[in-house]
Amino acid sequence: MTPPPVRAKPDADAAWLVLSAALEDTVPPCADDPLFTADSPSKDDQDFMRSLCAMCPLLAECHAYATAARPAAGFWAGRQRGVKSRGKAKPKDDT
Repeated sequence: MTPPPVRAKPDADAAWLVLSAALEDTVPPCADDPLFTADSPSKDDQDFMRSLCAMCPLLAECHAYATAARPAAGFWAGRQRGVKSRGKAKPKDDT
C-alpha cells in the first residue's frame, strides 16, 4: 500500500509504517468509502464520517499519521484535512 501524497514531515514515514501494519490486520469502517476522499463533503457527510472514526479501532494510528504527514486532502481521524478553515472576520475597532 502506497501512502497518499503529503507535505513531508520527519515522523510521517514512521507513522505510515505503523498505520500500514495495523491495516494488514484490521479493516477500518472507512475502507473503500469514497466519502473519505471527497473534495467537499457536506456537513452531514462529515458528521457521519466523524461518527465512523470515533468507533474505529485504528483511530490512534490514523491520527498519528495525519498529524505527522499533514495529508493534502481527505478525511483523516475525524477531521477534514488539507482545507484551510476560514475564520470569522474580526470586527474593526472604530476607536
